[in-house]
Amino acid sequence: DARAILVLHGGPGAPGSADGLAAALRPALGLGYHVEAPAQRGSGPERLTVARHIADLAERIAAGPDPRPTLVGRSWGAMLALAFAAAHPERVGALVLV
Repeated sequence: DARAILVLHGGPGAPGSADGLAAALRPALGLGYHVEAPAQRGSGPERLTVARHIADLAERIAAGPDPRPTLVGRSWGAMLALAFAAAHPERVGALVLV
């Protein structure tokens, strides 16, 4: 099975801002890794909270190929990765905070 690396973007209203980093990691890591930069929930009628983003990330991880992915977070994404790891340490393989 592939090891997953989730690259979390800044913002949270900046989807796509981590795509370049994710694209650079794919060839650098090679086979055996699934690198993805998932879009986070944007603003809308629902009030956004850190807890809502943590729950969204938990759902994304549960649906993915690796139950303990590496989380790479940049800016707001670093804060989200750290908050997720604090809430669910058993569901994180490693953290990279930028």
